[in-house]
Amino acid sequence: MHAFIQNHRGTSLSSLIMSIVVFSIALAVSFRLFKGMIDVDQRLQLHNNLLTLQSTVKLAIYSNQSWKFLMMDVQDALESKDPNDPDATQTFCSDDNTKMCRIYKGIKTFSFDSNGSGVFINQSPSNGFDLNGRPCTQFDAYLGNNQCPIKIDLYWKAICPFNERCTTPLTSLDVQFQYKPRDYSIPINPSKYSFQLTQ
Repeated sequence: MHAFIQNHRGTSLSSLIMSIVVFSIALAVSFRLFKGMIDVDQRLQLHNNLLTLQSTVKLAIYSNQSWKFLMMDVQDALESKDPNDPDATQTFCSDDNTKMCRIYKGIKTFSFDSNGSGVFINQSPSNGFDLNGRPCTQFDAYLGNNQCPIKIDLYWKAICPFNERCTTPLTSLDVQFQYKPRDYSIPINPSKYSFQLTQ
């Protein structure tokens, strides 16, 4: 009788331990699955926000008013350039390599004005966007910032006649997305949202 009770109790204890182990494993698996679902949801939300920002940038580029101001700024920059500027990149601009040109470049940062419209401002190292696509001013390209991890810069390039004042229209735009959080808990490839335009 005593042996039967010991055996019965031993079996119950083993079953209890086994149940705890199984429950712990199931809990760990459930937690990983739940965390994975949250990570996928966060990444999808960030992806959608970046696509929205990309569309907003394109809309601003093609907006007559915004484009006019951008072109005015670029033209002002070009007109202030010395046609003999030794820092300008020299290149051939004809198929037969007989005509020389100079390439001038500049950078604009994308932001929003007080009315919430997309605008291009002078290059700013700290203007950016949070994960929800709202403007912020704490972007840090070196240390990163979780509260302001996105930045959009527009690189313009104009080809000008050699040794002449530049009146050549803008030839290309390169819109670059940057993603610099302090930690990469939501991995994303910003180059997927960058794009180029030729005018």
